[in-house]
Amino acid sequence: MMKKITVMMLSVCLIASGCAPIKKDARPNSDSNQLHIQNKKQAGNSEEYANYVQLMSSKVWPYMSVIWPNVNFSRFHMLLTDGKCVWDVYPKGLRELPLEEVLRSFEMPSNIEGIPGGYSAGKWQRQASVLVYMNQEEIMNHLKTYMTSDQFGMSYGTPFAFPLGTHVLFHDIVQSSKWNENLPAQSKDRSLSYPIDIGPRTYRLAMIDKLYEAYLDKENREKHLTHAAYMYQMWKWEFPEDEERVRRLDVVEGTAHYVDTMADAYGKLGMKANTAKLRTYLVRRLKETTREDVTTIRQESAELVKLAGLIADESDLRWKKKAEQGVTPVELLFEGINPLKIEKWADVMDNYRNIAQKNSRKTDQAISSFLSDYDNKEIPLLVIASRNRNEGLNIRIDGQFHLDAVAIDLLTNVVGKFGGVHIQANQKTIGIRYKAGSKAEYIIPIKETDIRIQNNHAVVNTTELKGEFDVQVDEDSGGRKIYLAQVIHR
Repeated sequence: MMKKITVMMLSVCLIASGCAPIKKDARPNSDSNQLHIQNKKQAGNSEEYANYVQLMSSKVWPYMSVIWPNVNFSRFHMLLTDGKCVWDVYPKGLRELPLEEVLRSFEMPSNIEGIPGGYSAGKWQRQASVLVYMNQEEIMNHLKTYMTSDQFGMSYGTPFAFPLGTHVLFHDIVQSSKWNENLPAQSKDRSLSYPIDIGPRTYRLAMIDKLYEAYLDKENREKHLTHAAYMYQMWKWEFPEDEERVRRLDVVEGTAHYVDTMADAYGKLGMKANTAKLRTYLVRRLKETTREDVTTIRQESAELVKLAGLIADESDLRWKKKAEQGVTPVELLFEGINPLKIEKWADVMDNYRNIAQKNSRKTDQAISSFLSDYDNKEIPLLVIASRNRNEGLNIRIDGQFHLDAVAIDLLTNVVGKFGGVHIQANQKTIGIRYKAGSKAEYIIPIKETDIRIQNNHAVVNTTELKGEFDVQVDEDSGGRKIYLAQVIHR
């Protein structure tokens, strides 16, 4: 039974008392697999956390070609902050940076403190970089957990900031627009219909479970793969539209999650880890959570492709170049395998269906909450216009849904920022309305108590949304108040 879904959330570093002093370009011993903490009672020290992340980058980033062909992250940077100060982490060193300058460069709101899981890809000193951050509670939890080891020295992996920073840089540097160009035209529309169709989600959950069993149980791998192949065949036959709509997430998000999983393993074990030790570590990590954690479309794609990639590696399938051309390792893995229907099919699939229905509740609740506020004309709408739907946009979403009842799509569990307007979302459901050409409007119902406006300047400071930006107050034809964020196009 599947026990692991590691879809990590982006993280960062720092202590409530402020930034610890550090020498410029101080570098830990990159030959060691463990960072030796001088005083574990002071594990909240931001220098210790940043040093630990830097140790991982020094061990892995220059040798990324081991994980993905022809990739080297030696020149790239990860900036870590909690909104009080910033550390610049890169393979050759570590240094403190001026916070305000970094936030301006990445077009981030100044009140980002306390938003966990946020990130922004961009450039720092003309080098590709990613800014990641989290709140104080998460910093302390990460330090307490990840700077502790069991007798094998390998239970807790690397700090979340490292694999997820690697994940974002892989998106931004390696995949970029080139991978999108290789995808079929129909797969670029990744919106799914709402209400959620449980049918395809059930098949995909079952496929994940069988691939998990195939990875762990090598002796019976062929049997597990024949069952997974049958589920894959049924999914494609019954839901061909779903296959095309999730392809982009499978190719782009799934491969990036495979990369961050391998970066985590090599960061902990070192690049010279043999196959047996690497597998032991990956198995251990796979068992940390359950299939009930696959609550979003993004997590579904991430887990399915990661598991297929790990099995493809052990089967010596050359799948990575194919992935760059829009072909997932799932497709390659099932080539030449005779599908076999599992025993007690109806009972087995009913069980998966029940789990899939339970897993979809989080998304259902988020969409229902959005629609309730959207339909309430007493609640103003914050509208962020863009000349290009991708211009200045730097967000991660868990799913995109279209609703026949309203002329907008919904992006669920958005984490990221809207360029030029200094607005940061954290696990927020927002609407998107497509305009003529490639233009778009992002729509967020916002209660008047959650936005403060003075002299056409707005400040938002909620758990799910933070920002400071110029705004124009208007009304729609029905008298509903509209806040038009003034986007700066550079």
